[in-house]
Amino acid sequence: MFKLNQLFILIFFLICSNISAREKDILLFSIEDQLFTTIDLNQRITYLDLFENISKRNQNLNNNAYINDLISISIYNKFSINNNIKIKRETIENYYNQIINNFEKKNKINYIESNHFNNISKQIILNNIKYDLQRKNILENLLKQNNINLRNTQDQNDILNIFDVVLNYFIIQNIFIKNIEEIFDILMNQESIQIKEILTNKKIDYDYNQKEILNFKNIDNNIKEKILINKNNFIIYHDSYFLIGNIEKKLKIDI
Repeated sequence: MFKLNQLFILIFFLICSNISAREKDILLFSIEDQLFTTIDLNQRITYLDLFENISKRNQNLNNNAYINDLISISIYNKFSINNNIKIKRETIENYYNQIINNFEKKNKINYIESNHFNNISKQIILNNIKYDLQRKNILENLLKQNNINLRNTQDQNDILNIFDVVLNYFIIQNIFIKNIEEIFDILMNQESIQIKEILTNKKIDYDYNQKEILNFKNIDNNIKEKILINKNNFIIYHDSYFLIGNIEKKLKIDI
């Protein structure tokens, strides 16, 4: 019996050694007794690589921006858990779909045919989206609590130094104005993809545009005002057409 137990221990040790060697599982840091290793780091890098090609070579673990990023999202995740801050599953799924769609457009390949499909699971991607949204929401709330809000900025361009501001808007002819006003509140609670579906189903013709705001020089004054007073949705009337849309304000990564 003793020799059999020794054999089991030896087999277990060899298996663990092989797994460790294969995955190069090196301890990086811990937060409240939760350990984070190079496996977590590589998963994070693979997730970020969905947005932009990242070189994984010659990364010094002692001076690695991705480790700092991993520490950051891990701290905010702990804070979210301790303070019962939650992100809706539907919101996370919507972001996932947008990320995959953008990846396919950029790389001109179906996601399931890419290396990423085999290298990272959907659940890991969803987890990382949740971590990013948690951090984003907490930081934005901290800015508001410290009176760093859009209305109080001395220089309007300070807003663009803090946030990435993107307009998503639909140009619609005035003949559809009554149809839109009846469902405006419904439309403004939807993502752009859902708005397109609603307009198409109701046979409302539109032109869709997305524009990043780099400065306020050539921006419609009505839209500019919406940005300055921190309003996310708008409807703006012109002589022969009107605009409906929403304003996305995302905290800049370096902030």
